[in-house]
Amino acid sequence: MEIQDLQIEIVRLQERLNSSEKAKEMQAEEYKRRLDGLNHEADQLKDMQMKYLPRETFDALHKELSCKIESLMFFKENIIGRITMVSGIISFLISMMILFFKNIVK
Repeated sequence: MEIQDLQIEIVRLQERLNSSEKAKEMQAEEYKRRLDGLNHEADQLKDMQMKYLPRETFDALHKELSCKIESLMFFKENIIGRITMVSGIISFLISMMILFFKNIVK
């Protein structure tokens, strides 16, 4: 090989080296961009975890509330039954009083 061929080969190798370094820099920038995106996602996930209840907590609270609602429904039905009974007794007493006073007035 001649000196001129060697010089051309050196220039080619330098260009390959430069392009390889540039490719590595571009790849590093892309990795940084992706890592920033992942960090943003991680922050969003942390925010979501702070805002929402874990499933186990929700289930426990839901069960507790269901029991309280069931107790209230039982209480409501009990009160309605008592009111119905009292109104029936009052109706009976009023009808008896009307009959009694009708018999007295005659």
